[in-house]
Amino acid sequence: MKVFALITSVVRRFTGVIQKFFVLFVYYDKLDPEYNFKYDPSEGMGILTINVSEPFV
Repeated sequence: MKVFALITSVVRRFTGVIQKFFVLFVYYDKLDPEYNFKYDPSEGMGILTINVSEPFV
């Protein structure tokens, strides 16, 4: 019984941490819903490729 109680307490602790992170992600996602539209992945990749290819040119 002690082992079972230990396992359940560990699982509850991990699920609590996961729930906290999930709530944080949802909260920040709703906090600035336009952020997803403002961010353009192609721009970030362009900056990344420029920074990477500069030393080799």
